Amino acid sequence: MSLYESLTALNMILVEGDPLLSDALLQFFRTKGCPVLVFSSAEKALQAMEKDRFDVVISDHSLPGLDGVTFLMRARRLQPDTIRILLTDYPPPMAAHSHQRGQTNIDDVIRKPLTITELESSLRRLLEASPKVLNTS
Repeated sequence: MSLYESLTALNMILVEGDPLLSDALLQFFRTKGCPVLVFSSAEKALQAMEKDRFDVVISDHSLPGLDGVTFLMRARRLQPDTIRILLTDYPPPMAAHSHQRGQTNIDDVIRKPLTITELESSLRRLLEASPKVLNTS
């Protein structure tokens, strides 16, 4: 099964404060047939996670209100089997620190500016390592 065939069966959340990147990723995933909800704040995304189950959460590090690391820690408490990816424009040492700080809360860190290839590679690897996600949808 291809990456996008797998993703079409999953529910995703994207939390991104940059409207241009948010719109670009939303359009990209939609053209691939992948269901994705987009939020500009972590608080709104957490409200959605209290109501519905999500398989993949992609979050920016720099958000208004809750930062991405704190959001992903809370997301993990709500839905422990969810794949969690942090997008960051911080330099590698700071990004590594964020990953270490939330090591059980973040499954991958992707440095901005990101490429679709990097995002696809991360999603492919994490889905292969998380059979619970593919089997619970």
